[in-house]
Amino acid sequence: MTFTDVYKYPADEEPVTNENEAEEIIQWGANPKDISCHRWIIQLEENEEPIGTCGFHNWDQTNNRVEIGYDLSGSYWRNGITDEALNLMIKSGFGILSHSCRLEGLF
Repeated sequence: MTFTDVYKYPADEEPVTNENEAEEIIQWGANPKDISCHRWIIQLEENEEPIGTCGFHNWDQTNNRVEIGYDLSGSYWRNGITDEALNLMIKSGFGILSHSCRLEGLF
């Protein structure tokens, strides 16, 4: 499974096609302007290699709901990485989001 395979059918973004587009996403993640989302890079602990992203998006503060999602390079699937990332996101979410906020995942 390649990174291209992971993004074959994205729900909310077109696949990145060049280095400039990738850099724009990195800069957006480093300096988010949109308070309705929070995104983090998933890295390997041993060498900090980026292997995916995870985060909250479409945060509806009026109705106390937010979508939670992730993408991960296919070569790292089935290793418990997304379980760990989702658990950390949920725990940190209570510091970012309202305690009454509903987390939703889309498939």
